[in-house]
Amino acid sequence: MTNQTCVAVVIRNGENKILIAKEKTNKSYEKSKGLWTVPAGKVEVGESLLDAARREVKEEVGYDIKLIDAIGVYNLFSSKNSSVPRVAFRAELINDKISDAEFTEVHWVNVNDISKSKIEFRKGIREIIEDYQKNKTLPLNQFSVYK
Repeated sequence: MTNQTCVAVVIRNGENKILIAKEKTNKSYEKSKGLWTVPAGKVEVGESLLDAARREVKEEVGYDIKLIDAIGVYNLFSSKNSSVPRVAFRAELINDKISDAEFTEVHWVNVNDISKSKIEFRKGIREIIEDYQKNKTLPLNQFSVYK
């Protein structure tokens, strides 16, 4: 069995707020239902990590983004108890068209408010947001060659 790489994207708008979204309750991932997340998903065969990040954001919330850098690489433990690498990126908003087709709610929040909140996030997402807040970065060129 091959592990599939995933991406997650923390998007900042012009007011320095980040986008969070609430998973629909009809999602097939039972443990994610009703939890908050950032746009994320699997890298498709033949797709670069950077292209996957852009595609996931466009598919999930309808935004065009500019990737700034990577926040980090994380181990995501799947429902089958296998470890899947997830690369998290920092991005800026290019347009303000939104579609919440894959979520029940979408909100722009001050990142400092998240650390004090009781918001229930999907597994691993709070850690990514905390690293975003600490301004942890990796250059994008480290990820542009991986397909």
